[in-house]
Amino acid sequence: MRVDFTFALFIWAAFHSFGCFAFDGNYTISTFINGDFAVAGTDANGFIELRRGEGQFWEFETWGYENYHFIRDATTKKYIRFPTIEDGATAILSDESATAITASHVTIETLTTMRVNDPKNPSQGFFVTAERYDDSAGPRVFRLRSWPVEKDGQNFQFLKQIPART
Repeated sequence: MRVDFTFALFIWAAFHSFGCFAFDGNYTISTFINGDFAVAGTDANGFIELRRGEGQFWEFETWGYENYHFIRDATTKKYIRFPTIEDGATAILSDESATAITASHVTIETLTTMRVNDPKNPSQGFFVTAERYDDSAGPRVFRLRSWPVEKDGQNFQFLKQIPART
């Protein structure tokens, strides 16, 4: 009996620690840096901004392996897309295409990182980070970085939407 329990515990720990499960449904996305929420930007540039206040829901669609996702605005149905997969690229919302993003827990259940694989070198990838669009005090945006510019800039928290009871 002890061997069975130990084996089951090992399997649970392996899957749990590597984040090997799909996010499915609607989530708010907030930064670990300061709790700002990802929202559709108000500018015509289509950026996703990270701002204080109420978050909006983002729909996670599993693709291929269970930790690859397409993420879209639950209201407008526009997808998060990085026009180029390179260091410093800024995410936009798009009707036409999406970027496959891996999401996994790194240490604790509520701390999540998102990464995008480099199509030129699949064993390498970029962190999705939260950083200022420019040097001003403007909102943070989603950027791809080979290494985060700000401490904990690659760490996010997802909060799942709970359906209303009828």
